[in-house]
Amino acid sequence: MIVRRILAVVVACMCLGAATELRAQTRADSAAVLLHAAEQLRLRGEAAAARALLDLIARQYAGTPAASEVDRMRELMRGMPAAERSGRTELLVFGTGYGAWLGVAVPLALESDEPEGYGVGLLLGAPLGFFAARQYATRDPTYGQARALTFGGTWGTYMGVATAAVFDLGTETITDCTVTPCQEFESEADASTYVTSAVVGGLLGIGTGAFLARKPISAGTAATVTLGAMWGTWYGFALSVLANLENDDLLAGTMIGGNAALLTLGLIAPRWHLTESRARLISVGGLIGGLAGAGMLLIMQPDDENTAVLIPLIGTTAGLGLAAHLTRNRSGGADADGRGALINRSGGRWSLDTPAPALDMQRSRDGVLRPAAYLPLFSARF
Repeated sequence: MIVRRILAVVVACMCLGAATELRAQTRADSAAVLLHAAEQLRLRGEAAAARALLDLIARQYAGTPAASEVDRMRELMRGMPAAERSGRTELLVFGTGYGAWLGVAVPLALESDEPEGYGVGLLLGAPLGFFAARQYATRDPTYGQARALTFGGTWGTYMGVATAAVFDLGTETITDCTVTPCQEFESEADASTYVTSAVVGGLLGIGTGAFLARKPISAGTAATVTLGAMWGTWYGFALSVLANLENDDLLAGTMIGGNAALLTLGLIAPRWHLTESRARLISVGGLIGGLAGAGMLLIMQPDDENTAVLIPLIGTTAGLGLAAHLTRNRSGGADADGRGALINRSGGRWSLDTPAPALDMQRSRDGVLRPAAYLPLFSARF
């Protein structure tokens, strides 16, 4: 009898422990499911919904493995906009313009001499481009996803023309024996070769952008990659000049710089979580630095070509670096810390921001109040 009671107590304790462990496991699983949902929402740019789920995990599922990941997720989402804006307008505008371009480019590529061909292209190109873009927009892409597609078309068009020039597409070797000894030279490529390369490159770029846009792309990542590709192009050109490259080699170096920046940033920019505003401000800093370097050139007027490129290059690098440093704590938008001007000083810190233009009434020299545009360039709080 005593043995039976002891066995009953042991079995009851085991059942109670198993039930407790099951409840704990179920609670942890529920928290893990919510954490996964928050991660998916973050990747889709739905920051508000993701933050709500993280708050729920921290409040209701404290002590679970998922709860220990909440702070890390919140840090990743720091500075994310509340929601990604739609890319529908971006697609429709680009699609219409690109369709119009194809309407003219295709007859040019086919070397058509008939005006009717160009007329039909203009008549059909823009509407077909618009409806194709509208059909793609039914997927409800974000601005970042749309930007991947539209920039792919623009970049691909540029790459197509540059490739034709670098590799001498459409040229042929001609032997001239009217002189002694016979001489060989290459003929110039006609316009149809460049147009064909531009069309092929643009379509490949659009296809690549559409392929990449299958995954979430934030507006900040899109801005970082596209602006970075342009800066890479400038760096490729400047370094090629400093390396004394000329003609096709100079163009090839420029292409390599742009594509190297595009591929590198395409891989690492999603991990940075930059906002679109900060990416643009960093680019503005590079522009200011480059223009400052150009101003120094006008003052110094150096005779050396390398110096004429090196000074703006140094200015660009300094501007990009300084802007990245000054905007490191920026999460987008003006705030109560005195931002809103291009250069701001508040709380012992310097920062860059997007100037907020405004209309104001200013008294002119004759004493009359007149409307004036106000663009703050410097703001400070002490």
